[in-house]
Amino acid sequence: MSPSDAARDRAALLADASYSGPFRGVRGSRVVSSVIDAVVRTVLPPVCAGCGASGHWMCPTCDQFTRRIDLGSACRRCGSVLSDGATCDRCADWSAAIAACRSAYVFEGAVRKTIHQLKYQGEFARSEWCGREVARLVIELGWRPDLLVPVPLHQSRLRSRGYNQSAKIAAIAAASLTTPCGSVLARTRATVSQVGLDGAGRRENVLGAFACPHDLSDLAILLIDDVVTTGSTLEACAVACREAGAQDVWAVTVATGS
Repeated sequence: MSPSDAARDRAALLADASYSGPFRGVRGSRVVSSVIDAVVRTVLPPVCAGCGASGHWMCPTCDQFTRRIDLGSACRRCGSVLSDGATCDRCADWSAAIAACRSAYVFEGAVRKTIHQLKYQGEFARSEWCGREVARLVIELGWRPDLLVPVPLHQSRLRSRGYNQSAKIAAIAAASLTTPCGSVLARTRATVSQVGLDGAGRRENVLGAFACPHDLSDLAILLIDDVVTTGSTLEACAVACREAGAQDVWAVTVATGS
């Protein structure tokens, strides 16, 4: 992916506010969020999700037991963990809307705890570690998107949770990559949780659930999410981006469930 100057300019117009700390978008203005960020970092320093050690979101000891995805042996299409780098059953039915997906880690152990605490326990500062890992992976892949796009939450779920964890991860990654991040997708209807659904159920659950009211013509889009399991949500988002004119759509997640 090699973005042109024109594509960069158009992507910049779609970008969210430039502040990208983990407390962005919680409540109030950019200044309020920045103050909250500084205060919390001082009073509540990072704590490892795996063992509780202070000073790290993921301490060196727990990091040794995480499983980073070997890109050479991952599925060439969806990044699932394989032994020979071939394609796999998970993405066999994916449409052409999404070109490829890659993940940084296997969804287990301290990585799983990190994402669960970020997603369900209000510990949104853990997006800092997640976002850095996403950025590291994008650099390793050599991908150069025009715009990072987080997978959106429906407004009802956003109200109950207070923030979109994928948007926070994307904002941190975008700052590290110096690439615009834009929340250009919307959920057009509420969906039930994907947890517990099989592949067919997940695909049916999110079918037509996303839309993009913006012009993405000729842009290379990189979707950002916390975890990919079957890929149904990312595929549905990719379809919406393509319908809005996106030239290419890739995806990166913190972890993969398979």
